[in-house]
Amino acid sequence: MTHRARRAVLALLLTLGVYAAGAPSALAGVLPGDTETPGALVVIGTGGITVDDITADATPNLWHLFTEGSAAVMTLSAATRSTCPVDGWLSLSAGTGVTAPRDAGTDAALCPAILEPTPVASSDAVEVPGWATYRSAAEEHRANIGTLGQRLAVAPACVKAIGPGAALAAAGPDGRAARYSPYSVDSLIDDLATCPVTFVDVGSVRGPDAPPGEVVAGTRVDQINQLDNRVGEVLAAGPNGADYVVLSLSDSGTDARLRVAVARGPRFGPGMLESLSTRQPGLIQAADITATALWLERHELPEGIDGRPLEVTPALDASDERATERWNALVDLQDAATQVHELVEPFFIIYGATTIAFFFLAWLWWTRRRARMTEVSRLRYLDVVEFLALWTACVPAATFIAGVFPWWRLGWPLAALVGTVAIIAGLCALIAHRGPWRRYPAGAIGSVSALTAATIATDVVTGSHLQLLGLMGLQPVGGGRFYGMGNVAFALFATAMILLAAVIAAVPLAQGRRSAAVITVATLAVAAVAVDGLPFWGADAGGPPALIAGFAILLYAVRGRAITWRRFVTAGLIAVLLVALLGVADWLRPVDQRTHLGDYVQRVIDGTAWGVITDKASANLAILAGADQRIAPIVPIVLLVLLAAVVMPESRLGRPLGLLWQASKLMQVGVISVLVCLLVGMIINDSGVAVAAAASPLLFPLLIALQLRMLHGDERGAASTRAGRSGRARLRGRAR
Repeated sequence: MTHRARRAVLALLLTLGVYAAGAPSALAGVLPGDTETPGALVVIGTGGITVDDITADATPNLWHLFTEGSAAVMTLSAATRSTCPVDGWLSLSAGTGVTAPRDAGTDAALCPAILEPTPVASSDAVEVPGWATYRSAAEEHRANIGTLGQRLAVAPACVKAIGPGAALAAAGPDGRAARYSPYSVDSLIDDLATCPVTFVDVGSVRGPDAPPGEVVAGTRVDQINQLDNRVGEVLAAGPNGADYVVLSLSDSGTDARLRVAVARGPRFGPGMLESLSTRQPGLIQAADITATALWLERHELPEGIDGRPLEVTPALDASDERATERWNALVDLQDAATQVHELVEPFFIIYGATTIAFFFLAWLWWTRRRARMTEVSRLRYLDVVEFLALWTACVPAATFIAGVFPWWRLGWPLAALVGTVAIIAGLCALIAHRGPWRRYPAGAIGSVSALTAATIATDVVTGSHLQLLGLMGLQPVGGGRFYGMGNVAFALFATAMILLAAVIAAVPLAQGRRSAAVITVATLAVAAVAVDGLPFWGADAGGPPALIAGFAILLYAVRGRAITWRRFVTAGLIAVLLVALLGVADWLRPVDQRTHLGDYVQRVIDGTAWGVITDKASANLAILAGADQRIAPIVPIVLLVLLAAVVMPESRLGRPLGLLWQASKLMQVGVISVLVCLLVGMIINDSGVAVAAAASPLLFPLLIALQLRMLHGDERGAASTRAGRSGRARLRGRAR
């Protein structure tokens, strides 16, 4: 290692040490009352309820709870599209998403029934039927059902389960719940006073989207009324001074939606619930309830739990007016997330089909009509198609920016979304096409790249709010990530940053100022890695190595150095070391404040990290085999073919792209860097195919726009009339 490299590593270690040792986290928070003596906690579980189901007239008991307490919409994580009641209770038990086996193995299959527990002879305990099957299904996804019941039942405390679903949450790893009673209003007072922690199953709302063949007891209104009455019975019979948490742990049928959570008590005053696991006000995940129960009663948070203890952003008062404001905000968040979730597929079908058809027809028109067009008409045609290519390339950034405008509140959400994205993308393309950078052949490419990178970076640094509800964002209805840099956003961000570095560095490099070009690339590389990798921003473990691999190739080219295997491996080792240091720094923080980077370090310490790696590898292989999308196996093939075409410009594959590299000698290396970054990201990330595929809506239109720009210059250069030659001066420097 050179002296300069040693100094860089020492500086990095010092910076991370300061960060881990005591730098205050902007995300750190405490649950109100978390330093008090643990009090009674009653968790009331139901299913199929959304925020808009809770009203003062239809559900007076839930509305009273909502007014006096804190609330949030809640995402349910399951391997299938929708969550059954049994899935929700098992996920609460494990602290992470669990899906019980279904007979048909599809979302349309009937949900497994939650059977009444079997009494254990000579004991007050009961045994959950089918526990061994549930445990096997959970272990396939590295989940440990029984964790919550086991941790809460440590002497001198105990856990009481009321109702069959509650027995699933209260059971230990052996499938036994030590204290159980069926739901009965006559015994509620005694049952709720038995233990410090009580789980109550008040039933779930099913239909009208229930799977075919499922028997639904009564209308949805009748079911909600019955459920609200039971919640009122529990509140009336429960101990004074207890904390009550009402959870909608499942979907009402095959349609996945965000559900609702409401908490009231000494530690949950009026306000909005949030969690460090999502970092999104008013949005929590079901695993947060597991973490909260353990944190309140035991002040511990075992490894393997995805959630974090709930926090409360307090309201000014407990008035109906404040409650209505919270209700409106949560309904709006729920509707936005639902609309985005449902519109992703139709939007991109329209976008993809329109884009492919347009470029095909534009190419067909050019090849067949070019000879019969005047010189001026050719230039105008190329100019218009170039603008539309830039417009297409601006669509990914526009899908994020569209979240600023509440399009989901309009009567025609798909039309409103398409219109909003089209207008924003059009303005972006206009800036790129007509800005002062136009005098450089790749100036428009750099402009679109800068706008895309700035949009995503700003969103990640400020909390990922646009990414949360973006078409190419995190999709909270499906669970997964809720903050930081998702796979799709990373693909766009990495592509934009590397192309931007290549475009900007080409200018000083053409002027013989190599040092300025090196500083430009290095600065953008550091900024990209920081935004993507720091725990309080992107919190991405797989992104920094891919970024460093891509930028290393570009940096070597700018320095005039050959790219050898030794240098490439060195860059890879630096990337791995950087991610490891970021992970250790995150791990040194309190367990309730860690991100998944610190959680993974703990898994390494526990010896369970290899299982996570194999799970991610298996998931990637399944995707590559076409398990989710039949087109998925084509993605790496297209990527490798394109890489071969760029690396070998004299080959049959590479010759059609030769005109591109006339714009900038560094542009060819920039595209190689992007493709290497995407390949590395595809290999080391879960759902890695998405990394490569998500970059195509940005990369391919930009390359098409650059090709058209160069054709435009050639047409001007070959023009025989003054009108055709006008504007040639704008293309001076095309050899840069």
